[in-house]
Amino acid sequence: MRIELNSGGLFGGSSVAEMQDHLGTLTKGSEAMLFAFNNLKRFTYNINGGVGILQDALGGIEARISVDESRAANLKQTGTQVDAFIRQVRTTDSGVAELVVQNQDAFYEVNAWARPAAEASNKSWFDEAKEWVGQKIDQIKDGINKIKEKIKEIYNTIKEKLGEYWEKFKYWWNDHTKITPIHIEDEVYDQETYDAYGGRQHGPVEDVRDGDAEAIKLYTDIIRENTGKVMSEEELKQYLDGVYDENGEATIDGLNSEGCEYTAIVNTIFEYYTHRENGAEEFERKFGFSLRDHKGRLNYNAVLVDVYSKYDDPNFGGLTDKRAEKILEAYMAEPGKDGQSSVNVNMRTNVHITKTNIDNYLRDGKQVIVSAQNVKIYKEDGSVLQNCAGAGHAMVVTGVTEDGRYIVSTWGEKAYLDPKDCGKWNGSFFEGGFVSMDFNVIEYQ
Repeated sequence: MRIELNSGGLFGGSSVAEMQDHLGTLTKGSEAMLFAFNNLKRFTYNINGGVGILQDALGGIEARISVDESRAANLKQTGTQVDAFIRQVRTTDSGVAELVVQNQDAFYEVNAWARPAAEASNKSWFDEAKEWVGQKIDQIKDGINKIKEKIKEIYNTIKEKLGEYWEKFKYWWNDHTKITPIHIEDEVYDQETYDAYGGRQHGPVEDVRDGDAEAIKLYTDIIRENTGKVMSEEELKQYLDGVYDENGEATIDGLNSEGCEYTAIVNTIFEYYTHRENGAEEFERKFGFSLRDHKGRLNYNAVLVDVYSKYDDPNFGGLTDKRAEKILEAYMAEPGKDGQSSVNVNMRTNVHITKTNIDNYLRDGKQVIVSAQNVKIYKEDGSVLQNCAGAGHAMVVTGVTEDGRYIVSTWGEKAYLDPKDCGKWNGSFFEGGFVSMDFNVIEYQ
C-alpha cells in the first residue's frame, strides 16, 4: 500500500513534483523581477539625483518593488511548507509500507483473493527443483524428528507399563506355581503347651463324662438361657454327644457328631480375641464368661455350647457353608452380655484357594476354613489319621508345608490334607466318593 501523490487536485491534475517545479520557477522569476526593479530604482535615482521630475517614477518603482518582495517572500514560505508536507507524507508512507509488509501474510490468509499474482521466477527449473527438494528435505527431517520423539515417548510408556505388568505377572506366577510355606503358631494352635490344637467338638461331652461339675453347671445354664430347656446331666450328655447305634452310627445327632463346622468357626473367634490387646476383657463382656476356663484352657467348650444351642436346627444335620456364614456373622453381630460388644465379621464362601496362594490370605490375617468331602486326613508322617470316605468334614487351615500339604486343625489335633487327592475316588462303591475341598475365608473387621 502507498499513499498516491499523483492523483487529482493539486494544480489541476499535475503531480506534486510539477507543483514544486512551478513554485521554484515563480520564486526565481519573482527574485529576477525584484533584481531588475532595484537596478532601475538605482539608475533612476542617479539620473534624478534623488529628486526632480523623476521623483514620481521612482516612488512607483519602490511601490512595485515592495509588492514583488512580499510576493517573493510568500512564494518562499509556500515552497517551505510544501517541502515539509512532502517529507511528512513520505515518512508516513514509509511507516505504512513497513506495517503492510509485516502484516501482509496475515492479511492474505484472511483475504486470499487480494494476494497479487506471483512474479515469474528468473531461476532455472533446476534451481527451483533444487530449492524445492531442499525445503522438502527439511520438512522430512522435521517429521522424522517428531516421529523419533513420539516413538521414544511410546517406548517409555510401554517400558513403564511392562514393568507394572511384569511385577503383576511375577506375583501371579508365584501365586500359581510357587509354594510359600507358612504356619500359624500361636496361643490357639499350641498343642505342646495346652494339649490342644484348636477346639474339639467332643470337648464339652468329655467334660460331662469326666464329671466336671463347674463345666456341667455352665453348659446347662447356657442351654437353659438359649432354649428354655432344663436338662439333667444325662440329657446334657446326650445333647452334646448324640445317640448312637451298635455300629457307632449316630441315630440322634449331637454336637460331637455334627459340630465340626461349629468348631471351625469357634476357632476363628478365639483367634480374633487372643490377638487383641484387651481381648480377654472384651471376650468376657461379649460372652458373659471368661476367655479361659477354671482349668486354664481357652474356653472353646463354653462358646461351642453357646453357639450350638442358639443356632442348631434338628431338621438339618450339621452346617452347610452358607448356613455357617449366616450363623457366624449373626452370632458376632449380637450386642453381647454388656449390650455393646457387637463384632463385624465377613465370611466368604467358595473362595479359590490353592497351595500356592493360601499364604497370602494367612499372612494378611485372614482365616481359612476348608469343607472337605471324602478326604483322608493324614498325620505328619503321612499315615492316615482319619478316613472321611462317604462323609464331609470342616477344619481350619493353619498353613501349608513345603511339599504343598495343608496343615489343619481337627479334633483338637494338628493334621494334614493333600490337595493331590482332589478328584480321586476314596472309599468303596457304596460308601465313598470323589475327594473335593471347598474353601471359605473369614475376616474380622
